Amino acid sequence: MCDSDQDRISVTSLAKSLCVSTATVYRWILRGVRGRKLPSALIGGRRFVSTTDFNKFIDPNQACTNINRKERSKIAKQELQRLGVQKKAKGEKKGANNEY
Repeated sequence: MCDSDQDRISVTSLAKSLCVSTATVYRWILRGVRGRKLPSALIGGRRFVSTTDFNKFIDPNQACTNINRKERSKIAKQELQRLGVQKKAKGEKKGANNEY
């Protein structure tokens, strides 16, 4: 966070300027979106976001790479198959533990 007063904006003001609820902005701060959290600072009992940090947060070039998403998707599919929730796609061999 930058110390400049012009560089920071309150969560409420940010939410109003984006036409979203303050809960949405807090969710971005606490849980994040697609693996990225919005940095913020608590100053005098109020939470502020740097405009620079917000611009980085919404920049698509700073988002998670497709490789990470593909790898996470592959791991999730394997886990679902292991639990028997998802069947293997056509062309995949059935393993000894995954007989249908």
